[in-house]
This record gives sequence, structure tokens and C-alpha cells, in this order.
Amino acid sequence: QRLAGSSDGATATLDFTGGYANDMDCAWMLSCKGGNATALRFTSFDTESNFDFVSLGDGDGHKITAGNGLSGSNVPSRKYAAKGGVLEVNFHSDSSQTADGFAAEYWCVDRAAVGCTDKSATNYDPRARIDDGSCVYKPTDPDLLRRAFGVEASASGWAHLRGWGPGENPCGGPNNDPW
Repeated sequence: QRLAGSSDGATATLDFTGGYANDMDCAWMLSCKGGNATALRFTSFDTESNFDFVSLGDGDGHKITAGNGLSGSNVPSRKYAAKGGVLEVNFHSDSSQTADGFAAEYWCVDRAAVGCTDKSATNYDPRARIDDGSCVYKPTDPDLLRRAFGVEASASGWAHLRGWGPGENPCGGPNNDPW
């Protein structure tokens, strides 16, 4: 689906609600003319949690959503965008349960409004208003580690953080193997 668009605020709707079947793989390419970015926000969301996924990409093979994508019954609160103008929406369902599906509205925005919106990222863009999933972080950034793991650095740095050896994983299953 292509929006005729400039960044005049006109929106279009992608409606994949009303229930979906098992073993589906669907894709939609949403795009804007004139060098604009494509933005999207979900208005309804209901997929089988952890098994049926909606993933977003920029049309060039770069993921916007992390991991397998979005799943469950909570409507994602954030907006998503593809700076290159093409926003790819992919849906995958497995062979068991189904749900209602999802709906979203999408529109064209100025490319300058799209980028990394997290101030703690190394590529933060203060002009960006919609995140495109491109944020990059320093691997040893103490603030990032503190937010991710809820721990503080000691005088010796992060040396007190450690993993578990064989048979020590407190969250493991049989033979303390987490998988």
C-alpha cells in the first residue's frame, strides 16, 4: 500500500482484525512518496502471546522491532518509523491458537523527524520524534548496564557480575539447563 503523501498529516489504515488463521505468513509494504519517512502506530493488537508475531522492518532488511517482533494483547504504546520511506509489516502465526489480529494507522513524516530518540545512545538524534530502532549503545556504559540489570558498579567495576557454571543456574530446568 502506498500513501500518496507528503507530510501533510493524512493517515491510512492497515486493518488485519476479525481473526486470523493458523500457519499464516503475511507482509505489507507501506511507503511514502517524495523522500518522506513512513510512520506507524498500532490502534488494536491481539495475537497469541509468544507464538504469533508482528515484526517491522525498513524495507532494506533492517529490523525495527527486536527479536521475533511484537506479540500479545497489549497495544504497543510507541510509534514506529522507517526513515527510507518503506515500512515493512510482517505477520506470522504458528499452528496452534489464534486471536483477533491487529490494526494500525500510518502516515508520511519528514525524514528528519525519524531516528534514535534515546538520549543515552551513542547515535541519539535530538531532531528525531519517532524512533526507528537504530539506537546504538556502548557495551560498557554503566547507565545502560544499571538500567538493564538493576545493579551498580563496585570499586572494582563490574567484576562482581558473573554467570553461572554448569549445574549452578538457579533458573534452569532439568540438570539446571535453562533450555
